[in-house]
This record gives sequence, C-alpha cells and structure tokens, in this order.
Amino acid sequence: MTEYERLTAVVTELQQRGEYDQALSQLDVMRNSTDVPGWVHERPRLDELWIACIHAAKGSHDDAVRWIYQAALAASIADNKFDVSSADSWLEYLATSYGDDFNLNVLRALVARQNGQLDRAAALLEDALAGYSTTQTPLFEDPWPVLFMAARNAAQNGDREGAVAYLTRACERDPENAELWDVLGNQLGLLGRHEEASVALARARALS
Repeated sequence: MTEYERLTAVVTELQQRGEYDQALSQLDVMRNSTDVPGWVHERPRLDELWIACIHAAKGSHDDAVRWIYQAALAASIADNKFDVSSADSWLEYLATSYGDDFNLNVLRALVARQNGQLDRAAALLEDALAGYSTTQTPLFEDPWPVLFMAARNAAQNGDREGAVAYLTRACERDPENAELWDVLGNQLGLLGRHEEASVALARARALS
C-alpha cells in the first residue's frame, strides 16, 4: 500500500465515523506532504472538493462553499477540466445552502464554459462581475480571478479585444501579478499592438 492509499483510507474511515475535524486535519497533511506524490497532479482539485464535502457534512456551509469555489476557480485558471458530471449537484448545494447570485454565477459560468457554452459563460461572468460590489459575502477578496476567467473565455471564443479588456481590468486590480501582465502582453501581441505588448511583458519580467 502506498502512502497515498494509506492516508486516503485513514481520511475515509475518519469521515465515516463522523470525526470530521480529524479527517480535515489528515487531509491537510496529505495536501502538504512531499511523501504523497501525484496527490495534486493526478487528482486536480479533488482534494478541495473532498474537503468541501467534509465541511458540508459537519454543517459548515460557508467553509464548504469556499472550498468548492477554490476548486472551481483554480481549475479554470489552470485550465484543468472541472468535473462537469458532478457540477449539477454542487450548484444545487450552493443554491440551497448559500444563495448568493454572485457566487452562483461564477460556478454556473465555469460549468457553461466546460460544456462549450462560451456565450452563456460570458453573460454569466458579466452578471457576476456586475454584482460583486453589492454581494454580502464574496468568497474571495478581489474579483481578479473572475476577470481572468472572463478573459480566457473571451479569447477561447475568438474575442481577443474582449480578452484584453478583461485582462487590463485584472491588472488594475492586482498590479503585482506577473502572470496577468504576461498573459496581457501575449494577447496584445496577437492583436498586433506590439508596443503595448512590450510594455506589459516587461512589467511581467520585472515582477517575476
């Protein structure tokens, strides 16, 4: 039995016995251990979803939703394939336990994007961004990850001008983020706006 398999069995048993805090503690060990190769790479985002399930089981809805969104946003930003087959159950959970339109629209947009519904994803992301300033319980401190998701969606849909507009807003929100400047520079270059691209790429190098 590998260390990964052993720890998985331990967490599963703790969860089944209702010892949720101990299960979460053991999952934290798994996520940070160098002795569990492939944990994140072979099971992208499933660790966060498992943590979300345990928080949901113990009635900690806010924590469960935060972990769901951490998984969903990380999957989108890294271009990992989110588990669309289980997305409907997550949406149902969010709608009944945490009915915030901003947060729901972000995950709805992710699901739409993964299903190839890029226009629907774009509309949902616009709705989410429009509602960010008035949401009572945003699940992250700044909307730049959603702007980045919207930029990727626009670029995938052939709207490079739209992608640049979203990326520019994201860079304004998080001006010390080298990755954002690098992606902005590349998109500007694809549009033939080479002088602006050079400035953005130089900023990315300076921050790296």
